[in-house]
Amino acid sequence: MGFLAEQWQRHRRLLGAAFLLALLAAGLWRVRAILPPFLLAGVLSYLLNPLVTVLVQRGFSRPSALIFIYLTVILLGAVAIGLLIPVVIGELNRLAEFLPGYFAQLQAMSAEFQERYSQFQLPGALRQSLDDAILTVQGQLLGLIGSVGQSVLSVFTALFSLLLAPILSFYLLKDLDKLREGFRRLLPRRERSATVDLLGEIDAVISGFVRGQLTVAALVGLLMMAALALLKIRFAIILAIFAGITDVIPYFGPLIGAIPALAVAAASSPIDALKVLAAIFVIQQAESQILSPRIIGSHVGLHPLAVIFALLAGFELFGLVGMIAAVPVAGVLRVLIARWLSARDHVKPG
Repeated sequence: MGFLAEQWQRHRRLLGAAFLLALLAAGLWRVRAILPPFLLAGVLSYLLNPLVTVLVQRGFSRPSALIFIYLTVILLGAVAIGLLIPVVIGELNRLAEFLPGYFAQLQAMSAEFQERYSQFQLPGALRQSLDDAILTVQGQLLGLIGSVGQSVLSVFTALFSLLLAPILSFYLLKDLDKLREGFRRLLPRRERSATVDLLGEIDAVISGFVRGQLTVAALVGLLMMAALALLKIRFAIILAIFAGITDVIPYFGPLIGAIPALAVAAASSPIDALKVLAAIFVIQQAESQILSPRIIGSHVGLHPLAVIFALLAGFELFGLVGMIAAVPVAGVLRVLIARWLSARDHVKPG
């Protein structure tokens, strides 16, 4: 009876926790429109907290460490903006002039392809199958590119509202120790140690992925900018920024980021396209073989098949944002399932 009572108490607590999490998720979904600044504040906190910890260990108070970091970031950001913004604006203007001619060139290439394709003498059933396959691929590519474009555009158009995020991050980091202690005191004494350990594992997964993926994406963007500049490809900065942004998506991000660079190079000449393709291949090999293993490592601990499934599911449910969040969410689920299996295997009848 003692064993059954203990199991009932354990399952009742689990059901209660699951119910509270469901209520929290439903509440957050209702107010999802106001969540982006808070989510970005969480990302900034993950990025800045190691620097804050180092400065605190060297004698700074948390507020003074934060002020020092913020002033440094603002100064570096102002210098970067002063150097990059005129160049980016100039490239955007040239891009606006370039796009009409580029789309006209694409239409001409498409018309030429259709004309040559129509000259092939194929059986009716085979031609219909090929036509359907071509239309399906075109529709999927246009849908993917359109979704990516809309998502990237929405990020840029929402930047003004997200200016609140650094302020939220400042207060979160300043009172992080107090918040942690307050949360610990809310936990039941019997569950406190196990819950804190579990949250520590989840924090390691999320923080490792966020910091590592953003670092790798920034390095890929810089490498792409250098390669495109050396190859004298137009709009190198804009194309590199796009490649860096999309690189935060594992597996599919590099492919999405490579498409605009290849398209611009192909509009110049096939030789340029081959050169850019070779440069992208080298960069992606460096990322997959050197950068990602050293910087991200095995923080998430997921099999590649699980990662791909999570990415596709995230894209199906929430678009590009879902793809970005899919891997850390799957990593957290992996930690929770591993803890549950471990607790189940260690339960012995008494």
